Amino acid sequence: MSFIQLQVTSTHSLMESTLTIQELIKKAKQEGYEALALTDHNVLYGAIEFYEMALKNNIKPIIGLTLDVEGFIMKNESYPLLLLAKNFEGYQALIQLSSMYQLNDQNAVPLAEIIVRNEHLIVISPGDQGEIISLLQNKRIAEAQEVLQYFKENIKDFYLGISLQDSSEESLSFYKQNRENLVALGNVQYLEPKDALPTKILQVLKSDMPLGSENQARINQFLSENDRDYSLKSPDEVVQQFSAVDLEEACQATKIIAENINLKLALNEHIMPTYPVPEGKNSAQYLKALCDEALEQRVEEVTEAYVERLEKELKVITTMGFSDYFLIVWDIIRYAHRQKIYTGSGRGSAAGSLVAYLLKITNVDPIQYNLLFERFLNEERYTMPDIDLDFPDNRREEILTYIYDKYGRKNVAQIGTIGTYGAKSAVRDVARVLGASQEEIKRWAKAIPSGPNVSLENGIKNQDLQNLIRENARNQKIYEIAKSIEGRNRHISTHAAAVVIADHPVIEQTPLQKGSGSIHLTQYTMEAVEKVGLLKLDILGLRNLSILADCIRFIPYENKGEKIDIDQIPFDDQKTLEIFRKGNTDGVFQFESAGIRRVLRKLQPNSFEDVVAVNALYRPGPMEQIDTFIRRKNGEEPIKYPHDDLKDILGITYGVMVYQEQVMQVASIMAGYTLNEADILRRAISKKSHKEIEKGRQQFVQGSIENNYSKETALEVYGYIERFADYGFNRSHAVAYSKVAYQLAYIKANYPASFFAAIMKASNKDKIKTYRTESKQYGVELLAPDINKSYSSFTVERGKIRFGLDIIKGLPKNFVREIIKERRNNGDYVNIVNFLNRIDEKWLNKEIIFPLINSGAFDKLKENRNSLIHSLPSIIDSIKMSHGNVELFDIFAPVIEQKTEISDEEKMKQEYEATDFYFTSEPGEKYNELRKDQTIKYLTDISKDTYVRLLVTVENIKNIQTKKGQPMSFVDVADSTGKGNLTLFPNVHRQYIQKFDQGDTILIDGKVEQTKYPAKIIVNKLALADDLLDEPSKQLEHSNEKKQVLYIRFESLKSEQKKFYALQEILLQNRGQTPVILYDQETKEQKPFKQNYNVKVNVQILEQLNKMFGEQNIVLKNS
Repeated sequence: MSFIQLQVTSTHSLMESTLTIQELIKKAKQEGYEALALTDHNVLYGAIEFYEMALKNNIKPIIGLTLDVEGFIMKNESYPLLLLAKNFEGYQALIQLSSMYQLNDQNAVPLAEIIVRNEHLIVISPGDQGEIISLLQNKRIAEAQEVLQYFKENIKDFYLGISLQDSSEESLSFYKQNRENLVALGNVQYLEPKDALPTKILQVLKSDMPLGSENQARINQFLSENDRDYSLKSPDEVVQQFSAVDLEEACQATKIIAENINLKLALNEHIMPTYPVPEGKNSAQYLKALCDEALEQRVEEVTEAYVERLEKELKVITTMGFSDYFLIVWDIIRYAHRQKIYTGSGRGSAAGSLVAYLLKITNVDPIQYNLLFERFLNEERYTMPDIDLDFPDNRREEILTYIYDKYGRKNVAQIGTIGTYGAKSAVRDVARVLGASQEEIKRWAKAIPSGPNVSLENGIKNQDLQNLIRENARNQKIYEIAKSIEGRNRHISTHAAAVVIADHPVIEQTPLQKGSGSIHLTQYTMEAVEKVGLLKLDILGLRNLSILADCIRFIPYENKGEKIDIDQIPFDDQKTLEIFRKGNTDGVFQFESAGIRRVLRKLQPNSFEDVVAVNALYRPGPMEQIDTFIRRKNGEEPIKYPHDDLKDILGITYGVMVYQEQVMQVASIMAGYTLNEADILRRAISKKSHKEIEKGRQQFVQGSIENNYSKETALEVYGYIERFADYGFNRSHAVAYSKVAYQLAYIKANYPASFFAAIMKASNKDKIKTYRTESKQYGVELLAPDINKSYSSFTVERGKIRFGLDIIKGLPKNFVREIIKERRNNGDYVNIVNFLNRIDEKWLNKEIIFPLINSGAFDKLKENRNSLIHSLPSIIDSIKMSHGNVELFDIFAPVIEQKTEISDEEKMKQEYEATDFYFTSEPGEKYNELRKDQTIKYLTDISKDTYVRLLVTVENIKNIQTKKGQPMSFVDVADSTGKGNLTLFPNVHRQYIQKFDQGDTILIDGKVEQTKYPAKIIVNKLALADDLLDEPSKQLEHSNEKKQVLYIRFESLKSEQKKFYALQEILLQNRGQTPVILYDQETKEQKPFKQNYNVKVNVQILEQLNKMFGEQNIVLKNS
């Protein structure tokens, strides 16, 4: 091998290259490279990935850096230098230099910093943008020679780099005169020549080149230049090119450099920080002392099971060297509790640790819930413990500040994460560079499907995207180039949770960069951070813990000062379980989606264990077991076990293997595995390695036979394990998160005002409307904003919820804070004059105060709203003229003009304009009698492609004509939960358009076309709500349900199980009085449904069933 690539830029040089490390290593191996460098621009993001992948492919990794350094001659300019680490000390020098560049505000590192570290570095002046080549290009030959001489004298291993792509005859002459220091550089920026244009587009985006029509010619010229090839060429091709200019020895120099590099990184060797313990104790002894003390406090009855479990866990923790880790985590949790920061029940497998429970790291007793420590820490498989800590999202920063202060600025960092191009962002950026207009870019965005797994490759199935690509050659170009940059690195950001803690400067192991706050960010991403041995903790901010903390804080205001210990609530509370049974879990952590609520209604959980199981089952993979689980739980199918010995393990899940821990326990009981061995078996099976699965099968069968099970039983059970091990869920995590869910549901059921105040405090306006409507169903009264009662957000007053001042549009937050502070310090506001006199003069602005009045915030004071609105300008003028002088104010004292109060309708209009809410009354409130018909839905409760009945108020009517000239209309409507848009096609339009007007409340039947805000509904029938109040007989549909029976015919119930469960769901969503009887054509049997499946019969349900079963199979008969 006579040439080594020493200048390679990857996609880790953000927006400068399209070359991924995987592509680089793969092609380098194909081309026969024995060694290879990575020299990204000012960063080391990819160093560890590159190092490991190169070694794995028998390529010697050379870790380097292209660093911007201040010039020697032109000191105010910056020029890149290539720096290669000769050894570990050189690698650390690269970390220091890259961090220096990223953490300082200068755009270059002082040259002196290179000089002092040069002993362990190879330094190359690059042949494309270095100071020497720049001087040569400007005919400053003598100065170029001066720079070269300085480097030669001050840097032990200095080389003059030459890139043939960037060389002229003058520079070649200079190089040949300095052959003894010459080294050949490939200057690799992309993989293949075809990648040149996508790479250039990224470089345009990163540059300061302005985009737009006025600069498009310049951009196009840059993109069309193709005289330089920066692809990864074979060694022979490069040697041939340099030989052609009589510089083959420059290629030989690359080999000499590679041979002189001897870098070895010690990866996967964890360096645990030490926790300061009391004198006379080591960390293991202190941990044991803490646990022994906590055992008596945390456990009501300390049985032998607890004593033995604690002894076992402490032994494993000590043996594996993790005592300090537990103490560090305990210390963080202890701080949180001292600051009254609520902490969650736990997360992940850590909830299976008794030590974690005793230290209050988790709040789930693993003995009570039969959780396995071995799922968390396995002494036969050394990995760092992974304890994720959940805190309220509005107090997470306090935890980070504590860690930062305790361990020191240099010893703490947040972990960086790299964001990549998605389908839409790739198309948008490419289209911008190629001159597409904003309208064209919007068309692209609309044509590309949305979703987490959408790529341009699979998005092409979308017809709109196909049509757009075919429109012209430029669109085809946009699509192809966007495909080539999709998935490439685009930006760096802060990991949502991960924090690095050390008892030494973290820069010794990872390069750093600026973070969003005072805490630095690692350049290495999470996987690399862990590989270099740093301790990583996940400090997560959970919205639901903020809600739970607010609930607990509100409860005394709801229930006459009563406080509750949320960790001591009964877990068999029937009101709470009824919340789950009815699927009324909107706002309940982990149980909010429409899908899981359907499962809850079908399953009808009657214990906390059922709730845990639903949480575990409602995931990709386990979902296919849901129907079996429900049938067995509800007694519709016998509970079966692979063997009777497994009843104790599988009994809580009705014979269905749901949890990973059950897999481990089955292997232990039958085949004699230790739980550690069983965990390794489970992991091996989940990785789907055929070799490992077969090896496990032999061991399991042999162990089972030795324990007196038959071979047939052993094979059957192993097959069962093989099917379920892949998607079984972590029971520890399911219990911990279900506990948080249950706590929220408990508060919703027993303290609804506190629940809804807390959840609305954390929600946007659309969700607030949904929760407001639901809260009324729980008997909760909501109060309007009040200048003397409201705080910034929602609060609870004597069991009622008070809107906060933040709900008022256009009200500056610092003004709201000032209103509250002044009220707290000097008492309630007496009247509006008193209020205006007490606020800062900068807020004396009609545009700010009018919304306060219109919201009703002054309604409880003396003057009515209309008088305040008319008098406000003169009051403000008087206060401004007096400038706080009491005598002057008396002279200019305003007189409030007494006006007749406006109507309730006008008040409601003002309130909605000011807040997007109504307080005086709700539109359509007089129609509440109609809502007793439970088939009437709210706009936020509807599902796509279903038939619904809605009671809504008309806000706007737009009449148009179809292409055929027929009249139709679009009608904007609203109810108390949100907004919608009705479509009246010509036949419906002709029948109903004259029957209603703007402001009317109407009852409609229709089909939901879209649930995304605002919902879109195609109307079938319509009636004016006032007519229905006057003459109830005019209701859209009537049926005397108590005197009818609904018959539904199946061809074969046995073979149509999916349709059967779909029917169950429909019936549960439309409960009423009409009994339902199934007729099985195959067996000629009638099978009546249980009473809780009685249905509310109306036109929508009949149309839905007709569509599903065929009209001939649906019969409604009088009983």
